[in-house]
Amino acid sequence: MQNKLFNYISKFTYLSSLLLITLSVSVYMSGCSSSEEEEVVQTQRELDSLEFYSQLQKSFGIYNHALGYNEKSDNKNAAESFEKALKQLSKIDSKILNEPGNYTWKQDYNELAVSIVQDYISTQSEISSGSLVFDFAEQFSVRYQKLKKSAVTEEALPDGSDIPLDRNSAVDGYIEFFTNTDRGKVSLIKPFTGYRLCLRSRSG
Repeated sequence: MQNKLFNYISKFTYLSSLLLITLSVSVYMSGCSSSEEEEVVQTQRELDSLEFYSQLQKSFGIYNHALGYNEKSDNKNAAESFEKALKQLSKIDSKILNEPGNYTWKQDYNELAVSIVQDYISTQSEISSGSLVFDFAEQFSVRYQKLKKSAVTEEALPDGSDIPLDRNSAVDGYIEFFTNTDRGKVSLIKPFTGYRLCLRSRSG
């Protein structure tokens, strides 16, 4: 996860800086030139690129906050941030992504969208039926399964007094996992609810 975040930050920072430098040089040269032939005109593609990666970086920033909240087990703020990240992505005009020559833009968009959807679905147990995540999941073929809460029986459960409680390295390993790791704690808190990703999605 950390490597993925670092790659996103590096890529978006580099592209944003490159676009800003290009636009700044264009403005400078067009203002200093005395001839129309020497003027550098900002193309619509440059403007679209700047707008696109600006929106993408905003979405990534919100997504990063969602992951931070999730690490702190703050499910409410995590879910809200995941939703905001997808809402930010939905503002991007799909026509731009499908234009010839913008394949790299579409790849970056798809990669971020799939990452948000997968992390949203796999970490949050209570997601509103009207959430954008389900629309995005369908769009990018992210398959998941809703895990239903098991029915509670009224029969008395055995107290386990007849089971010998041997302490060994295997038992200690399980105790360590369920008490001192985030994954183990979550599996104890929410064992029967939430969502499970089924198959690897396609992001194309």
